[in-house]
Amino acid sequence: MTQDQFAARLSMKGLENFDQMVVAKIEGQHRSLFDFELVVIAEVLDTSLTELTPSPSKLRPDLADLQDGRR
Repeated sequence: MTQDQFAARLSMKGLENFDQMVVAKIEGQHRSLFDFELVVIAEVLDTSLTELTPSPSKLRPDLADLQDGRR
């Protein structure tokens, strides 16, 4: 699925401000997601939230870098 196709599907599910550029920023880790956006993304990808989010054991070592914007 292309970024344009993904953005179109997200838009049809209610995330009207999503376009190819927003998808690219998310993929490039230049834009964060709100919890409600993540729910819609999981729905569009036909997967669960747990599949899209790291486990606590994976997240914990990276937390300081994430908070400081280094990742």
